[in-house]
Amino acid sequence: MNVSQHLGRLKSLGYDCETADYILAQYQEPHRHYHNLGHIESIISLIDKEDSLADAEKRPLYEAAYWHDVCYPNKPSSPCLFEAMSLCEYVKRCKVHDIVTISAIVATAFHAEDQVGHCRPVQFFLDFDLASFALPWERCWEDSENVRKELCQVYEEKKFIAGNVAFLGQLLARKSIYYVKSEWDKVARSNIARIIEIRSQSLVSMESF
Repeated sequence: MNVSQHLGRLKSLGYDCETADYILAQYQEPHRHYHNLGHIESIISLIDKEDSLADAEKRPLYEAAYWHDVCYPNKPSSPCLFEAMSLCEYVKRCKVHDIVTISAIVATAFHAEDQVGHCRPVQFFLDFDLASFALPWERCWEDSENVRKELCQVYEEKKFIAGNVAFLGQLLARKSIYYVKSEWDKVARSNIARIIEIRSQSLVSMESF
C-alpha cells in the first residue's frame, strides 16, 4: 500500500483529512525503521485475510492498527508511556471510541504478559502485531535489525540489547506466543531463540571491552 491507499483506507473508516494526515505523518517520521507504514500494512493485510473474523470484528482492529504505534519514542520512555500517548491521541481525535480498539491499543504494551482474558478479536490483533517472529528467518532477522536501528537512536545499544533479550526471553517463557494463530508458534520460537543467541553474543563482546 502506498500513502494514497492508506489515506483511502483511513477515509473509509470515517476519518477526516486532518486526522488521516496526522496518522500518516506519524508513521513516516525519520526515526522509524520498523514501526512505520510497512508494519501497519502487514497487520492490515493479516486482518483482511482472516476469514474467521466478521467484518464487524475487523473494523475496530483496522483502527487499532493505525493507532497502536502512532506515538513512538524518539527519546527514552517506557512502552506503557507511548502506548498511553497513542491511546490519548485516539480518544482526543476520534468522536466515537470502540472498546475493542482501546483494548487492542493498550494490550500491545504488555506483549510479554499472558493476556488470555482478552476477547478473540484483540487476541487476533496481538498475534498479528507479533507476526514478524513467525516469518522465514531472513525476514524475521531483517525486522529485528530494523527494531534495533530504531531504538538504538533512543537508547545506548548495550541497554537496548539487554532489554530486547529480556523481552524475548519472556515471550519464550509463555505457554504459547500466539493466542489464536498457534500454528505460528514453532517457527517463532526458533527465530526468537536464534535472535537471543545473536544478541547475547553481541552483549558479551561489548562487555569484554
